[in-house]
Amino acid sequence: MIESLVLNSRTYLYSEIKDKPLSFFSLQSDFEKSTIHFCKDWLINGQAFNINTSGSTGKPKEIIITRNQMITSAEMTAEVFNLKENDSILVNLNTKYIAGMMMLARGLHLNLSMTINEPSSNPLQYINIKDDFYAFVPLQMQSI
Repeated sequence: MIESLVLNSRTYLYSEIKDKPLSFFSLQSDFEKSTIHFCKDWLINGQAFNINTSGSTGKPKEIIITRNQMITSAEMTAEVFNLKENDSILVNLNTKYIAGMMMLARGLHLNLSMTINEPSSNPLQYINIKDDFYAFVPLQMQSI
């Protein structure tokens, strides 16, 4: 059973994320705050999540997605890409938006090992690990 995640090279235990207030952590960026905030909500069994769309197809909007909708999507992804418990994923998308939050939901629901890095144009530039699943935005694909 996976019991922690790695965020910007620091390990965070799920038990601490679940039980401690956000002020307990030395979170250094909005990305780190949104990541831990989502994980905390998921770990305490949150049932609805306010999510911002990226605005790539129009004005950004706040939408509400239920836990069950996210679980269904995560399970469909696992089936299509043959993801199994304890596989590893790289989360390099902004966790304030739906794509990044869905990567976190996949990792948490499917019990995947997560390496979470601040988004960059080339997320593989400084990574020396092999992950089983990645998701990229078009700019990242072009840079890679």
